[in-house]
Amino acid sequence: MKRLENFSRFMSYILRHNSHIVEKEMDKQGWIRLDFFTKFFAHRYDVSIEEAEKEINSIVKNDEKGRYQISDSLPKKIRACQGHSVIKIDFKEADPPEFLYHGTTIDFLNSILENGLKPMSRHHVHLSVDKESAKKVGQRYGKPVVITIQAKKMKEDGYKFFLSENNIWLVDFVPSKYIMV
Repeated sequence: MKRLENFSRFMSYILRHNSHIVEKEMDKQGWIRLDFFTKFFAHRYDVSIEEAEKEINSIVKNDEKGRYQISDSLPKKIRACQGHSVIKIDFKEADPPEFLYHGTTIDFLNSILENGLKPMSRHHVHLSVDKESAKKVGQRYGKPVVITIQAKKMKEDGYKFFLSENNIWLVDFVPSKYIMV
């Protein structure tokens, strides 16, 4: 179990946060050839190519947040569904539901209410379609608070929303006037 957790953290580190290690192999949309990544992974953990391939596929398939995706086209490629600090994926614009949710902590609430929601080190603000998912995000950093975003109103006012492959809603910024506690 610990080994699989280490493998998963390594994948996140490379595909979501520190692509400079493999940047010559990564395209502008964050894709890396799966055969290259598998060899890189096998070398890093001193395992066979077959074992590395099995572990990578297991991580992609079982990741509860669906953070990774493997292409259907040949040659197969792998990427993170959101690039975070690494790359900026061209997501398709979509019409959001009336409300979306963001999980944070009580420590950041006053700043968010005053300054709005900013992407910080990410390329977008990440929003959830349900309160429970947002609460889980907020719990990672302390006492959680779920804030409601008037997404439909924002869209009507000209803000663009995007939907990632793993159903995370993305927006560049959420002004405080669209935030409800």
